[in-house]
Amino acid sequence: MNILVVENDRAFREAWVSLLWKHHYSVVALDSLQDQTAELLHEQHYDLVLIDRRLRDKQDKYDTSGQEFAVQLGSLGTPTALVTSYLPNDFELFDLLQTGALTAVADKGMPMLELASCIEEFRQSRRFPNCIAKFYLKGESEVLTEEDWGTFGEGIRGVTLSGIELAVLFRSLIPTCALSVELEPLTPGYGDGTALFRARISSGDGPLVEEVAIKYGERVTITSEAMRYDRHVGPLAVGVAPQLRWRKETRKLGAIAYSWVGDSIEDGVPFGPVGKLTNTLTWRKRQSALERLFSVSLSPWYRVYRGGTTKLERPMRLLTYYTGKDGYSTQLPFESNPLPSGLPSIVEAEENFWDFGDYGKLPNPVEWLTKGPGSELQLRRYSPCHGDLHVKNIFVLVDDSPRLIDFGDTALGHVFRDFAALEVSVRLSCCNTTDLDKLKIASDCASKTKSLGEHIDHRAIPKNLDDLRKTLVTTMQIRRAALDAVGTNSAESGMKEYLFALIIRFLRYSIGIADEVSLGESELEKTTRLWHALYGAARATQQAIALSG
Repeated sequence: MNILVVENDRAFREAWVSLLWKHHYSVVALDSLQDQTAELLHEQHYDLVLIDRRLRDKQDKYDTSGQEFAVQLGSLGTPTALVTSYLPNDFELFDLLQTGALTAVADKGMPMLELASCIEEFRQSRRFPNCIAKFYLKGESEVLTEEDWGTFGEGIRGVTLSGIELAVLFRSLIPTCALSVELEPLTPGYGDGTALFRARISSGDGPLVEEVAIKYGERVTITSEAMRYDRHVGPLAVGVAPQLRWRKETRKLGAIAYSWVGDSIEDGVPFGPVGKLTNTLTWRKRQSALERLFSVSLSPWYRVYRGGTTKLERPMRLLTYYTGKDGYSTQLPFESNPLPSGLPSIVEAEENFWDFGDYGKLPNPVEWLTKGPGSELQLRRYSPCHGDLHVKNIFVLVDDSPRLIDFGDTALGHVFRDFAALEVSVRLSCCNTTDLDKLKIASDCASKTKSLGEHIDHRAIPKNLDDLRKTLVTTMQIRRAALDAVGTNSAESGMKEYLFALIIRFLRYSIGIADEVSLGESELEKTTRLWHALYGAARATQQAIALSG
């Protein structure tokens, strides 16, 4: 990378150039801009220009000659960063960075090695981290030091970043115009290599406060980011990131960040589950939030899918995806283990069927997935996926707008993964009944359709079980959103692919994995939910077999 340094402080200039040389950059240094014009320097095709703000006289507080030149150079298209001990005022900083007049503004007070790491981040991603924000621990007034960052890094399992690398990672994930960041360590996440921090961010435009939660995991090198409401960082294919809103790339991670401007999830309530203790949302508000979630918040993800940039060179079996490293488990539930016992109505495996007693015999989902037509379904293109979309990871604000949380599993995946996961979550945790007869009827209603856009007749459910009825209405809404997501890429196998994802998710719940259930769930509610999941999986399998002719 070719870098131009314009700095009239000889000692700083020489130290700066020496350090950049050690990072194997090609560096040209000037002590002034005499006889230079922005057009002339732009024609030199520098990858990055670093300019001091006060080039005429450091003692003159009105000297902004370097800043004025930097803005001119930046307007021509040359990436230009202001490196100064005399920062512009907060409002001027906000305008310079928010409007893109400058690529970055860096405070000379930050460690020189940290600033060099920010330049390396820029080389890799073409995005310059925030180099003006000061970081504090909640309730403390001292700015975090390199030693503090190193201590943070030691406390995160599975993370091997140095203190400087960790600081640059945080700087990469916060808004470019943020001035002050208050970090609050939260409860560590699940599994090795995870930790969660909340950052309260003050920006230079006045009272605006942005909250960003940053979660670390054991993901490999990551090169792209995504969008407002769900600012995730996950491995995306080449050509995908430019199509996503609010793109900001990072070089070296295992992190996910998500943010809200001016509000937080504390201003909303979880989508579910529905029950006597958590029934604080109307179904109208839930359905309005889902409509906005799929049509506004997540719409760019599906444009990526439809755009074709994520086509796989070699299609893979859907079963391989769902039982691989990004799927639900390495082994399909009940492939070698017995069905659960202690259910309100016994379910027994019988050759190629599951016997539900008085509720009839239905095809064995595991057989269909592993040996039947389901085993032949293929994943041909990826879509960005949340990876854990359920009713407790969606918050609904007072204006019905949705907020997503928990991006630990966000990555490229099967386009129907999120839709099927949410459908199962709604049907199992929002039905608010333990009546097996009525749950059977609801599953039968959901399994009579032949396409994603088809109407689901919910009138067979009595009106006194309104929550159960509404789960079917919401299921229809989710499926139609799935159809909109794939657009013209919906082939004949579209419904079968959806059912495949649905069956996999039902089976996952059947082994007791349900993060979103109510903490006050009784034993009867739990065993009923397991039975409901088993019946839903078997009924969806019967539906898929019927589609195969």
